[in-house]
Amino acid sequence: MSEMSGPKKVTVHTDGACDGNPGHALSIGAELRENVDDVLFTNCDIIHDKGREWTLRIYHCDSAHISNVRFENLRIEESPRLISLWIDKASWTPQLLT
Repeated sequence: MSEMSGPKKVTVHTDGACDGNPGHALSIGAELRENVDDVLFTNCDIIHDKGREWTLRIYHCDSAHISNVRFENLRIEESPRLISLWIDKASWTPQLLT
């Protein structure tokens, strides 16, 4: 694992309803170069997600390590695309641009 430091023990919760418009309601990514560890999405209400993408998403295409991500106690109503996990290179990944 890389020795770079980054966010640790992050808790995300909503005090009200979230609709995910225009992107993702709850997301980590995309071009992360510092490690992310121990992220908890909890007690979130997502109502009528009309976003253009996924409601829950981890999208990673750079050099960081992402670990220990949890989604707990979520209340989701109407989600056309519920969850997506992408760990790969993308067209804008720095290694591909050189």
